[in-house]
Amino acid sequence: MSDDAPPPPESKLYIRSNWRPDLCDIPDWVPARLSKFYVRVQKLYTKKNADSNILPFQERLLEQLASDPKHLYPLADKGLGPCAVLYEQYVKDCLVHLLNETVYERLSLEEALQATASLKAKIQEWLDDYEHIIIGPKVKEYIEHHMSVNSSSPFGQFYIMYKIHKGIGKDGLWPTRPVCSDVTSIPHALGKWVTEMLLPMAKVQPSYFKDSFVLKSLLDNLILPPNARNSKFYVPSTKAYRISGSFDLFPQHCILPTFTAEQHSNEACTELFESVQQLNTTQKRKILRKIAKALQTLAAAPPQPAAPSEGEHGTEGAPSSEGEIQEPVFQRVQIAPAVTTSTNPTDPKQVKSAPRTHSRITRTNTPGQLPAIINPHNDGPAPRKSPRLNEIDDEPIITITKPSSDRLPV
Repeated sequence: MSDDAPPPPESKLYIRSNWRPDLCDIPDWVPARLSKFYVRVQKLYTKKNADSNILPFQERLLEQLASDPKHLYPLADKGLGPCAVLYEQYVKDCLVHLLNETVYERLSLEEALQATASLKAKIQEWLDDYEHIIIGPKVKEYIEHHMSVNSSSPFGQFYIMYKIHKGIGKDGLWPTRPVCSDVTSIPHALGKWVTEMLLPMAKVQPSYFKDSFVLKSLLDNLILPPNARNSKFYVPSTKAYRISGSFDLFPQHCILPTFTAEQHSNEACTELFESVQQLNTTQKRKILRKIAKALQTLAAAPPQPAAPSEGEHGTEGAPSSEGEIQEPVFQRVQIAPAVTTSTNPTDPKQVKSAPRTHSRITRTNTPGQLPAIINPHNDGPAPRKSPRLNEIDDEPIITITKPSSDRLPV
């Protein structure tokens, strides 16, 4: 460690001391003074029997609920206090989250202990490398002490909090919020130090507020323009709605415009010219040499045949040598882009809210706008029909029984 290096930041983390002075070092008058002090203090605070604010049967009911092994009393979300739930139901609600293999991975005891030992070794190596640079010997001793204490139970704790403010879902279950706590785990002390270092940075951010009371006072004094709006979005991963004031819109029902080769070359040339001007003399000399080599290679390469641009039809539709105008052959899209109308189209809520086509004529629906697709290879025998019927036409591949609509579901 060099003499010019700054000292590690100060930390409030410390190990509680178990030091006790020797009895021979304590003066004889100290126990006598302390004894008289305790006697005087006890006279000021006399013990009285307070009146209970609940009835006797209510007190017995509370004792019975507390000693009942079939019930648990977890906390509700949003600080709404405790709630009662059966032990079996609590286990089922926890397994709803733990059995989700996209989020959690089930390990054997040997694999979990091996991963914990590897994590402990990495933390110890980090402490040895940055003891005199970032953390200091005091914090290192604190983290090592808690890792040693938590080694007997090195894993975190998992529990759920019931979202009683949202009500029972359609599946008949209360929605829950999973919580993975690292208390009593190996990295718990390291996490406390990281929080202590990041908290001052978070407090200087413009989006920081201390608690919900400060947020409410900020919202009460907030004056918004008349065109300000909040949008409500459905999040498929959480199966819930979220209100947000800022969002990005991506076109999903159209093809994004693309540059041709010439347009892309012009834009790249302009951008390269502006970037080179910002370099210093040495950097500019190096990049100009690379550009010169690339230009020489490009000039010596044989010219490539120009690919036809999209949307061009050539001479289709022009008069032929016989003076007749040929029918234009329209270009067909070979690779059609995938049209998606939702981030989760198979969700039951999306399926129920999707608009349905119908055969009624409305402002947004005109049945029979497109002609039927006729099969050009209908070489089979003509069906036998009565002469009283009209002239027989070719059977179309797709008969329009439902209207077509230009309206895309949102």
